[in-house]
Amino acid sequence: MTLRMKYDGEWVILSFSLLATFIQSKIQKHLFANDLHPSKSDKEGIIISRLYHTVNDSSHAWYQQGTNDISTARRMLYEDIYYACALFAHQAVEKIMKSVLLDSGFIPQKTHDLLSLGRTIEVELRVSIDPIIDYLRDINPNYTISKCPDAAIGIPADMFTKKRAEELIHSPEKVTSWCDQYLHLKRNW
Repeated sequence: MTLRMKYDGEWVILSFSLLATFIQSKIQKHLFANDLHPSKSDKEGIIISRLYHTVNDSSHAWYQQGTNDISTARRMLYEDIYYACALFAHQAVEKIMKSVLLDSGFIPQKTHDLLSLGRTIEVELRVSIDPIIDYLRDINPNYTISKCPDAAIGIPADMFTKKRAEELIHSPEKVTSWCDQYLHLKRNW
């Protein structure tokens, strides 16, 4: 679905997801810039508030599922199911990063590429991902390798060792810590 609209005197065509991202970022900027706490009598304020809280609820859901995936990755390590540990470690990082984008008013792209998500965070939120880039590079290929025999060039369950799974389990913990610091700083402005 697309929408044709005039923006700054130019006609642009927006997909529904781009339009939603645009509206959410404008809403969030408007709320924060004006320190708005809409009253019930302010119809526009109520709509803005509902949209803002929907984005916040979605951000929280992605974050919560990411932390659940970290727990699952740890459980898979404990159960000696190392390829599943790698998969859930990757999924945890992906979901935590998407929650940061959502919390900041951006709809994350539909991708499993952690480096792409990291670059989006860097560009859109103007924050350096240097502290986590090595963790993202390390865990990024494991989404495909842990699932697909063609990518793993063999059976994924045979590709991961305990040592490798133990190394991978640190990535979601480090990325989550970095994201927590970013969210804490952002909310204290």
